[in-house]
Amino acid sequence: MNDDNTHEINLIKLKIHFKYCISFLIAISCLVGGLALFNQKTAITGLSNASLLLSIVLAIIAILITLWDVSGQKQNVYDMKKEIEKLKKIVDKSSSFSEELETGLTKIEGMNNENLTLLSSLHELMKGIKPDDKPEEFYEKVEELLKNNFSHNENLNNMRNSKEFSGAKNEIVAFVLSNSVHQTNEIKDYFKMKYPNHIILYREALAELLYKKEIIVGDNGEFEYRF
Repeated sequence: MNDDNTHEINLIKLKIHFKYCISFLIAISCLVGGLALFNQKTAITGLSNASLLLSIVLAIIAILITLWDVSGQKQNVYDMKKEIEKLKKIVDKSSSFSEELETGLTKIEGMNNENLTLLSSLHELMKGIKPDDKPEEFYEKVEELLKNNFSHNENLNNMRNSKEFSGAKNEIVAFVLSNSVHQTNEIKDYFKMKYPNHIILYREALAELLYKKEIIVGDNGEFEYRF
């Protein structure tokens, strides 16, 4: 409702200004006509001066319009810059979240693989049970299996403290620095083809680099090494 009233008031003002302009033009026309009838030379001089004055006024108006337009463009550029900065912050947060999520998924994947191996071994053990087996023997086999699993985890810890593990991390960092990498699968596939017998070593090395954020996702979406 207020917008309609404002529009109507502006329309009335515009009509009044239009009437003023028409009246002014009529007065100028009458003045020029009177001068032409009174003295042709004076009329020509008056028209020349009026043309010069009109040109100056139009030039000033054009300059003012240009300045106003440039000011509006600057405001638009400033608004766009603010929106781009907001978008950049959102992208940075999304990249950080994706990196943390991928690291967590990598760790979960490793834990799931270990659990699946343990469950498969237990399943095989259950299938091998005979009716005449004693419970004590079954428990001994389960205990031995669990010890083997713990031994496997201990081997992983020893592997993480080895020189080979440090070398694998350095190779992954060198690969990231010399290539445009966007996904962890690109790193895994490369070292799986290069060292098919040591894929676990490089998988664990990559997981540690991501977990400790030594390798992060940069602004351009590529993996970067944080010195």
